[in-house]
Amino acid sequence: MEELFNKKNKNRVLKAVNGEMSYQKLNAAELHQFVQHWNYDDGIEPFLWISKQKHLDKGTALCLYWMLQPDYFCKFKSEEDIKKDINYESYPLIKEIEERYISGFYEEDNFSFDPKEEFLDENSNTTCIPAEMLKKSPGTVFERQD
Repeated sequence: MEELFNKKNKNRVLKAVNGEMSYQKLNAAELHQFVQHWNYDDGIEPFLWISKQKHLDKGTALCLYWMLQPDYFCKFKSEEDIKKDINYESYPLIKEIEERYISGFYEEDNFSFDPKEEFLDENSNTTCIPAEMLKKSPGTVFERQD
C-alpha cells in the first residue's frame, strides 16, 4: 500500500482534515485515510458528500459506517425514538451508506475493512445491522497512517 500512499498523500489528507484543502479533491486512498483521521466531534458534513461518491471504496464506506457507530441505534425500539435522540444527525447518513453498500453502489474494493477488528465484540448489540455490514470487505488492509 506504500506505493499508493506517500508523504504527499499524507500531507493532502492532513490539509483536508485541517480545512486547508477541500476533501472533495482527495483520491480514493486519501479519502480512506481522511475517514480514519477526521474528528467526528467536528460534525459529519464531509461525509454527506463523500458517501455519495461512486468512486468511494467499499472498505472506506464500511469504515465510515462503523465510525458513525450504527450499533448505537440498535437500542431504540422505533424510528420515532431515534428521532428524539441527540445523535440523530448521523442516523440518516448511516442508513444511506447501508443502502448504497448493500445495493452495490460502491464498486471498488481495494481497501479491506473488518468491523470485528475495531468495533465489535461479544457484547455488541448488532440486531439492527444488516449481515453484510458485519463482514470484512474485500481488498488489502489499509490501516490508519500517522
